[in-house]
Amino acid sequence: DKPSLWSESFLWDKDITLRGGIGYKDNVLLSPSGPQGSGFFTSGLDLTIFRLPLNGLAFNLTVTGDDVRFWRDVSGVQGEDLFLTSAQIEKYLPEQWRIGLELKDLYTDQVALSLTQTGGVSAVVAKGDTVGIRPFVRHELGTNWWIQLGFPVERQWWHTPLDDTWKYGTQLTLALTYGRGSQVALTYGVAYIPHDDWLATDAVGTEIAGKQLALWQQTVELKWEHRWDAVQRWRTVTKLAFQYEQDNGGDFYDYCLYTFSEELRFTTKNWEIKGTAGVAYYDFPVQ
Repeated sequence: DKPSLWSESFLWDKDITLRGGIGYKDNVLLSPSGPQGSGFFTSGLDLTIFRLPLNGLAFNLTVTGDDVRFWRDVSGVQGEDLFLTSAQIEKYLPEQWRIGLELKDLYTDQVALSLTQTGGVSAVVAKGDTVGIRPFVRHELGTNWWIQLGFPVERQWWHTPLDDTWKYGTQLTLALTYGRGSQVALTYGVAYIPHDDWLATDAVGTEIAGKQLALWQQTVELKWEHRWDAVQRWRTVTKLAFQYEQDNGGDFYDYCLYTFSEELRFTTKNWEIKGTAGVAYYDFPVQ
């Protein structure tokens, strides 16, 4: 009722987290034989700037990243980096509808298991940048249930030995919010991933002349975030996911991925302690 309030400072807020630590990684190159380990220093940043939707317009900017510096050079790998910037704007509409748009940029420079043109799945230095856009629409179903439909599009640029790709997808989420901001969400997504230069292969990995490699990816994820006390100091996040990927050739790149992770977080006014454990299992029907 008071238009002057829209320009006052309480509409906006921010949260900044700095973190640091030391550790040891026993297999820096993810090698199946002769692993080489190294101690490391790690530093990270979480920055969030957000606008409360008091007049039906919400905004959220998130910058999060981690830098790892190994104490010694392991076959040319001196460190790893992962930085994500995401900006999201959301408009609240009548009849419990919302529309929104998310823009993101992800920079990656780390040793990871990934598809390669000649070796199938192997450990490589995955260095590249991903830019994405995701329009979405959300509807509140009543009694704290809501449903959301999104259409993410991504462009990935990678250094050798990886290949540049596009990614066109659809995501559907059904969720229940309860208690003190706790939430259970089930998400299904399907994506089409065409490669720029790599060719499709037969079942033994031999390239098929004139046929560009393309992948179909399906993902199902169940995420449960629960806040255990009134002041919200204790929080757990449980994730269970399944991913199936199929290529357009002889199924050489096909796989099923099963993942489970559990996160425990304790937060005070100025401090946060977080522990995460997870397991992932890849099943390749052809390789």
